[in-house]
Amino acid sequence: MDELSLWTGSLMQAIIQMSTSNNIYLLEGAEMHHPDKEGFLKMEGSKGKRYIVIKKDKMCYYNNYNDFLVGTPIHEIEMKLASVKDLGKNKLQLITFACSYMFWCDSRDDLVQWKEAMEESIAEGLSDDTVIQQMYENPANCRCADCDACNPTWASVNFCITLCKKCSGVHRYLGVTISKVRSMRMDLKIWTPPVIKLFQMIGNEVANDFWEWNLPSGEDAKPDSDADMSMRQSYIESKYKNKKWLRLHPLYDQGQEFLNQNLCKYAQTDNVKETMELLFSGGDIRCKSTKNLDPLTLAKHANQSLQTEFLLQNGANQPSPITTPKCDVRRVVQPTQNGFLHKMGRNLKDFTKRWCVLQNGKFSYFSDEKSIEAQEKIENREFSLVMEAGSHESWKSLFDFHIHIHDQNRPLSEHIHSSSRYEHCFEIYTTLKGGGKQLLFAAEDKMEMAEWMVNIAKNICPYRAAEEVKVYGVAGYVYLKHGTAGEWERLWIQLHEKNLALFDETQGSFDTIDLRKLKGLKLFETEENNFSMAKESGAVFVLDLPGSRALYIQADMKKHTEIWFQAIDKASMEIGGRLDEQQLTHENIPIIIDKCINFISTYGLTTEGIYRLNGSHGKIKQLLEDFRLDAKAVHLKPEDYEVHDVANTLKRFFRTLSDPCLTSELHSHWIQVAGYQESQSKLEWYQYYLKQLPEVNVNTLKKLIGHLKSVADNEHENKMSKVNLGSIFGAVLMTLDKDSSNMSGYKDTTLEINLVVDFLDGYSWLFKVDDAEIEKEKKIQEALFRMKTATSQKSQGGDIIVPIYVQSRSSDSCKMIKVPASMTSNDAINEVLRMSKLASDKKWALYEVVCNDDLERPLHGEDKVLDVTLKWSHWDPEDCKDSYLVLKEDHVHKKN
Repeated sequence: MDELSLWTGSLMQAIIQMSTSNNIYLLEGAEMHHPDKEGFLKMEGSKGKRYIVIKKDKMCYYNNYNDFLVGTPIHEIEMKLASVKDLGKNKLQLITFACSYMFWCDSRDDLVQWKEAMEESIAEGLSDDTVIQQMYENPANCRCADCDACNPTWASVNFCITLCKKCSGVHRYLGVTISKVRSMRMDLKIWTPPVIKLFQMIGNEVANDFWEWNLPSGEDAKPDSDADMSMRQSYIESKYKNKKWLRLHPLYDQGQEFLNQNLCKYAQTDNVKETMELLFSGGDIRCKSTKNLDPLTLAKHANQSLQTEFLLQNGANQPSPITTPKCDVRRVVQPTQNGFLHKMGRNLKDFTKRWCVLQNGKFSYFSDEKSIEAQEKIENREFSLVMEAGSHESWKSLFDFHIHIHDQNRPLSEHIHSSSRYEHCFEIYTTLKGGGKQLLFAAEDKMEMAEWMVNIAKNICPYRAAEEVKVYGVAGYVYLKHGTAGEWERLWIQLHEKNLALFDETQGSFDTIDLRKLKGLKLFETEENNFSMAKESGAVFVLDLPGSRALYIQADMKKHTEIWFQAIDKASMEIGGRLDEQQLTHENIPIIIDKCINFISTYGLTTEGIYRLNGSHGKIKQLLEDFRLDAKAVHLKPEDYEVHDVANTLKRFFRTLSDPCLTSELHSHWIQVAGYQESQSKLEWYQYYLKQLPEVNVNTLKKLIGHLKSVADNEHENKMSKVNLGSIFGAVLMTLDKDSSNMSGYKDTTLEINLVVDFLDGYSWLFKVDDAEIEKEKKIQEALFRMKTATSQKSQGGDIIVPIYVQSRSSDSCKMIKVPASMTSNDAINEVLRMSKLASDKKWALYEVVCNDDLERPLHGEDKVLDVTLKWSHWDPEDCKDSYLVLKEDHVHKKN
């Protein structure tokens, strides 16, 4: 009993001591509390998922989340000497000196985030704290300038402040034109003695005394170290981007000239603090002194190394200064506007006349022009996007989903239709709490509507973009990143017709994306906001662009993301009657023409009567409709279509355009030149008029004539001479179906034929076809010949022999399979399993391996094996020589 009392007393004393101490093990996660990255991952050797936590230079894994809370990991890994590899297929390998670990992520984006976290942890373990120790000589730098977190390891070089990791992320999203973020541990090259001295001199206390001078007092005025990302973003944007609380220099009210004169004056002294306040209050870093010298030059001449460094870090020697917009610049360029607009009322039925005022980045509306108090005000930072609503028909086709905040069961287009008088409408979407807000306004005419929309955009866009803002359909701020490994940044974009313009603040210009060439567009739904700093999670979409580029876009609110997606999707899918209004390839050729020509070049060059004989009327009609709905989604296969079906589809498409390929405007000129007798003069005139055609028409014509030349080169088999082709395509290229009743007679028809024959004869000269293009076409023809030869070498039963390897490529594992044209991938799998006597209860797949084992893909069960192998003959010999098929376990569709 005495021993029991002794044990009980000892345990109670230990509990009391533990509860009254500041022991780290009382915190959730113990040593790993407040981790840099945490979540569940599937781990090799475990049945389920493990809970993985990364903090600084350590990584721990736990059986479950509860084990993390109580601080009992299975194992702790020192990341200092580790390395991480992306093995593809969402698999990561972490290699340490003791062993290696395999992790499986749920998605590619998840893998990128975990890989970055592991690499940062490794870098932190290898980092040097020498710079940090020097920075901390100014005690104010020991805490984050924006959230007061302890021991910051990042910094904004041009603001001379230290930052925690979370706040540094927000600064990075502001862009380098506002804040230059660097690591005090890893970016060692930038930390020269003058830069470190600047931080010791200015630092967080002096900087905040300037930037937070007018910050309201109170607990919620500034985020703390536990604040979420949305609060940090709002605060940091207001502080540095919008300059909401800074203490303006006393000379600010005296005008730009006084600011500039004093900036030049103090650049020659050691008072860097005064220079900082003058510069960020609106002083022009490129202004000139009375001696015609800028502040940087004056600082250098005065041997002021710290002044020189400060000016350099703020962009004094760059074409585009790094500093944020001067306080008075936007007041100068921001247009103002006022007048009556019709606003949709809360009853969602009627429009009410309201006096609207746009001034200093703020949009307000009043009951009438004499009212003093606004019914509502929208601040600059609250705008998300502005868009044209248009008439009921156009609006409904674009946004057929329910979005109005007051009535989730009715699309806004119905409300527009309720008052057909107001057709010229535009909408304003905001990021106010509660899911955002939208306002619908109607103008009296289209010109007035466009004026309001442009002026609103100029008030809210980056000031350097204001001059480039023209009439648009949708415009606003989004979060965007390039590729899965890119970093999210907030930027201004605007959509006009089929062009999406992205404003690059670093270059001060727009980068325009031609949506006609968009390869794909996909909207993802997500429950967690793992993509950007948007205020709401739920949706992000990706644009698949030519050149293997991908852009990920997310707006602040989920429904705003959906609006952008719908608008871009409509712009990319909608086609018109001209060639340049179609979906295009990266070569500026309509996809329908490119696909039809490629199909015929592959399967029909030697087909007798190609382009002369008719195809199936039903298939031609259906093909045209499929191409009209989405040309990118159409796949032409020989088992589905005869070459005559596709050839007639191509001809029919040309004849149904609203303007022929050679254009109605130039028709008489083409006819006149086709009648000339002297061949060289004729070609020169042809080339002159080719230059008058739109670019898409010229590229299309070049593609078509080159193809027809290949057809004519096979005349001995297809019986289609140049004259035969001219008799068909003369009318196809120069007239339309609707013009057939107004033809000018036999003479014009003869000249149209002559024109096509002239184009075929002078192809290389007219279209400037170089030797490389000729060699490329020659290789294509050789590949087609090899394919024909391979087809003719079938075995007696109509089959060909194809080698298929089992598990890996080796002579012992090779099975020679007779492959008829009808054999599918599933049929081949069953045959190889039978020959190899392998277990059929496993999940097997047939893989196509190309490019010297660098690329592989599983074939769909219904893919034709013969089609897959024969297409290799189209490729360059270097690419196809190592291509093969292999039977392996299906690691793509196998369940975890």
